[in-house]
Order: sequence, then C-alpha cells, then structure tokens
Amino acid sequence: MRLGVLDVGSNTVHLLVVDAHRGAHPTPMTSEKTVLRLAERIGAHGGTLPDVDADELVRTVAEAQDAAVAAGCEELMAFATSAIREADNAGEVLERIRARTGIELEVLPGEDEARFTFLAARRWYGWSAGQLLLLDIGGGYDNSTLQPVFSVIAKNANPEQKEQFLQVIRETLQAQVADGIDQNALLAGINSSEFRFREADFGQFPKGLLYGIQCLDSWLFDDMQPFMHLEALDTYQFLKDQIGTGYYEKLVKTYLLDNPHASVVITVPEQGLGAKRDAALEKKLLFGSAGHRWVASVN
Repeated sequence: MRLGVLDVGSNTVHLLVVDAHRGAHPTPMTSEKTVLRLAERIGAHGGTLPDVDADELVRTVAEAQDAAVAAGCEELMAFATSAIREADNAGEVLERIRARTGIELEVLPGEDEARFTFLAARRWYGWSAGQLLLLDIGGGYDNSTLQPVFSVIAKNANPEQKEQFLQVIRETLQAQVADGIDQNALLAGINSSEFRFREADFGQFPKGLLYGIQCLDSWLFDDMQPFMHLEALDTYQFLKDQIGTGYYEKLVKTYLLDNPHASVVITVPEQGLGAKRDAALEKKLLFGSAGHRWVASVN
C-alpha cells in the first residue's frame, strides 16, 4: 500500500510518501518539506504559537494532505514532535488543524520521539557500529533585540555530555568554514524566506498591524530606520549575490567560532513540578491567598 507520513517538527513540516509491503523495507517515493521554524516562532512569543503562525501551519498541513492524496496515498499518518508538544496553546492549535483538515495530529511524547530517533540512527549506521552519541538539536536566531542571539539547544541530553555537545558544534562550524556551506541549501533558504516576505500572508490579521510590529524590530533601536524590515528586496538580492564568495563562511567564523561572548546554560527539569503547581493553584482558588475558604451560593 502507499502510505504518507507527515512529520510536524521544530523546523519543518515533512511529508514522506512510501510504498510499504508486509515483510519488506518501505520504499520512499516522494518527499516534500516546508520550512516553518515553529520552535523559533514559539520561543519568540513566550511559549505560545501566535494565531498568524498557527494559520500558516494549518495551511501547510492542508497542502501536505492534498499532496498525499495526489500521490495516491491510501493512509496518512501524522505526527507532531517537541515544538507543538511544548507549546502552551498546543491543544488549540491541534483543534484548528483537525477542524480544517480532519487530521488528528498525534503528539509524540518525548521518550517516544527519542526512542524512534535512536532506532532510526541505529538502523542507518548498523547494529555493529558500537556506541552512538545521539542529540536532539534545535535552536534559532533572534534579531528582535539590539544584540541578536544565536542559540543551539540539545533536548533530552545528559549534562555529563556537555563537552561532547560543544565539540560537535565547534567541529561542525569549523567544517562549514573549511569546506564551504552548501550553495544550493543557501539559495533555497533565501528563496523560501523571500517568498514568504513577498506573499505577506498574515491570515486573519490586518497587514498594517503586522507591518507595524515588524517596524519595531529596527525602529526601537534606530529612529532613522523604521522601514528596514519592510524594504528587504535589496537585502535578499545582496544575500543571493554573496553565495559562493565566502561571505557566509566568514560570518560563521567571526560571529560564532571567534565570538568571545557565549554562554552554556543547562536546565534540569524537576519531576512532578507541573502537578505541584496545579495543586498549589487549586488550593489558592479554593481557599484564597489568606487561607480562607470561599463559598458562593445562589438562591
């Protein structure tokens, strides 16, 4: 049978169409990816996916569903991982997807996501490859502040592997500088961003409102540059012209490898913290801050 697998991840929405037969390896037939960077968008809004971004996600899922039907898929399996799982309004986003497309997006628990990722990596390298170091790498770039921030995040990792984590990052960046960044990947990323900029599809929100918010990213820090992010076509052309010139490799070396302003932050979750907070809130709502119990009656 022809099967479609839809993965709503932290960075992309990925549709993979395979021909699957009992007892045989699935044969990939087609693959489509849409870059949304959900984790970055959620992180920039305090843990909530804004309505305009949720609308874009719903449209992307609907387009993937249409592509799966056009490819002859008899079944579509749809999953979401950490970005949606950790969003404060995950339930609302999932309901919007279901209402528009009929797709019941299954949110994988963190342990299941880590297990499936490990099994995929183990199968790729083979069971005789020995021990594997496997990290769920995310992160993003935030330029809404005067001093932009670039972050790399490893989830479900062991604190004891901090030095290995840092080594992987540094060696990867060093390889990009030495060997050059893939030019096709650079052009694809720029073209994708330019398309979204030109389309300016903000869903149910007025364009003027969103343009005004975008102006603040530059206007707050330079009174003479309120329209910097609205007049970006020259910037896109400049970025395209720099492909193959070493411009991007120099940026990586200057601002990532040789930048002395960096920090390593390790956060350790407290088991059962959510339940404790729920219990404390329930007690506060029931008895009030002074410990008195509130009782309301209607005759």
